Amino acid sequence: MEQVASDEKEDSMIWLCFRVCVIVAVMACALGAFLQTNHGGGDSGGQAADQSLTIAGYAPGWVKSAADLAAAENGPCTEQFVKAQSVKVGAGVNSLADDMYFFSGALERPVVGKAAIDNAAGRIATLRENENYAPLNPDRIVAAPSGDMAYEYGTTNIRFDERKSAKHFDFTAAYLRVWKAVGGSCKVAAEMFQPEGQR
Repeated sequence: MEQVASDEKEDSMIWLCFRVCVIVAVMACALGAFLQTNHGGGDSGGQAADQSLTIAGYAPGWVKSAADLAAAENGPCTEQFVKAQSVKVGAGVNSLADDMYFFSGALERPVVGKAAIDNAAGRIATLRENENYAPLNPDRIVAAPSGDMAYEYGTTNIRFDERKSAKHFDFTAAYLRVWKAVGGSCKVAAEMFQPEGQR
């Protein structure tokens, strides 16, 4: 009974972390869009007052259309870039930010930084064999108009055999990945994977 309560608490903490990461990603992209529209020149006080007009369908001249915003992506974290990275299996160490945050169902707690991620991945690899990771299948990709941040979420398939028990695992995992611009490149800032359904 005590183990069930502990597992439920652990599951609720995992989902809480996942939700917080989603909220942070959405807020970061929204902030980028806000700064793009409210600090792109002109009277910011008047712009704030006119935002309700945009919702009603009347857009003042300073409001940029979606097409204009897409064209304004000049940073490295564009929707096209993120989409191209998603089809690659194992994005590679070069695409990770030095302070990257990572969490998955295989870990007891999140890890931060390349060295900690490599260490955790090494420990996990010693427990598994015949690992196979399908390319990521993004359901949604959102990039900040400036191209300095982006996020994506979707699913992937993970298969492996547990060394100790020889038990085979084959499951779909939901993922969330946040990208940020670092020195002119787009790097993974945070990544979370969680198996869907019962474990």
